[in-house]
Amino acid sequence: MKILILGIDGYIGYPLGQWLSSTGYDVTGVDNLWRRSHVASVVPIAVREVPEIFDIRDAERLHKLFKDYSPDTIIHLAEQPSAAYSMKDYNSCIETHQNNIIGTLSVLYAMYEVCPDAHLIKLGSMGEYGAPGIQIAEDPDFPKRPVSWYHCTKVHDTHNIQFACRTWGLRCTDIMQGVVYGNKAYGVETRLDLDECFGTVINRFCAAAAVGEPLPVYGDGSQRKSFLPLEDSLQCFKLIIDNPANDYRVVHQFDECYSINDLCEIIQSVLPGIKVSHEFNPRNETGGAYEPQSFVLKDLGYKPKGDIKSVISGLIETCRMYKNNIDRSVFRPQIGWELNWETISLK
Repeated sequence: MKILILGIDGYIGYPLGQWLSSTGYDVTGVDNLWRRSHVASVVPIAVREVPEIFDIRDAERLHKLFKDYSPDTIIHLAEQPSAAYSMKDYNSCIETHQNNIIGTLSVLYAMYEVCPDAHLIKLGSMGEYGAPGIQIAEDPDFPKRPVSWYHCTKVHDTHNIQFACRTWGLRCTDIMQGVVYGNKAYGVETRLDLDECFGTVINRFCAAAAVGEPLPVYGDGSQRKSFLPLEDSLQCFKLIIDNPANDYRVVHQFDECYSINDLCEIIQSVLPGIKVSHEFNPRNETGGAYEPQSFVLKDLGYKPKGDIKSVISGLIETCRMYKNNIDRSVFRPQIGWELNWETISLK
C-alpha cells in the first residue's frame, strides 16, 4: 500500500512515517518545515531527509506529486497545529486560516482531479466540539462549538471534506483526536515542544516536573479533555489505513479523559513532592461534564495500552537528559486570548 503523509516532518508525521515504512508500507511525504522555523525542539532532532519540501497550497506541485506517486492513502497532518498560536494576534489568526483551510481545499481538489479513489485520513481535533455538557456522539452531524480560531479552521475543514465526499464521491476518515503526549513510539524519537503554543499539557507538565518547577495549571484545573499516548495515536492511524472509509466517516481518537487536576495527581504519584501552580487561564473554558463516545476504533481492534504512568516516567527522564535546553519561562501563559486592537500589527 502506498501512503502519502502531508506534514511528514512533524510531531506525529515523522514517527508515523518511520514506523509504517518499517512495517512494510511504501511511504513518502511532503513538509514545508514550518514547525522548525517557529520553535526549537527540546530534544535535538537531526535534519531529516524529507522526500518533498513545499507548501501544499502550491496546487501545481501537489497535483504533480499525487500524479507521480499515485497514493492509496493520503494522511493529512500539514496544518498549523496550535490553538494558542492562532489566538496570538491578527496575523497569526489569518495565517492559520489561510494555511489550514486553503491547504485542505488544495488536497481535496488534487484528489478529485488526480486520485479520486484514494482514502483521505484527515487529522481533526476533539476541540471542534468544545465542551457541550452532553455526551459527544461519534456522529458526522454532531454540532460543533470550536474553542479557538485554530479549531474554527478544523470545523471549516470538516464541512469542506463532507461536501467533497457528498459531491465528488471521495472517501475520508475525519479523525477527532485528543491531546497526544510523549515523544517516543515504536523505537522512534520525535520532537518535543514545551511552550504554550506547541507544547501539549502533559509534555509541558513533565518538563516542569523534571526541572523541579511547579506544574503550571491554567485556571482551576477542573477542565476535562481527552488524551492518548503517541504510540497509541500511531496504532490508530494504522488501523484506519487498513480499514478505509467507504464515504465520509468520523472517528474519535483517544484513550482516556482526564481533568487537568487528574493529570497533576498522576504526575505527583510518579514524582512525589512536585507542587502545583495555578496560573491565569487565557482560555474561556470551564470544568464539568465531558463525555465523548469512541466506538469505531475499538470495533476495528484498538486496544489502548493504558500506560500513562510509564509514558510520563519516561518523558520526565527524557526531559532530565535535556534539562539545559528547557526554558522555564515558557511554562506560563503569555498569550491573551481576548483581542487587543492596540497590539495588532498588520503586515
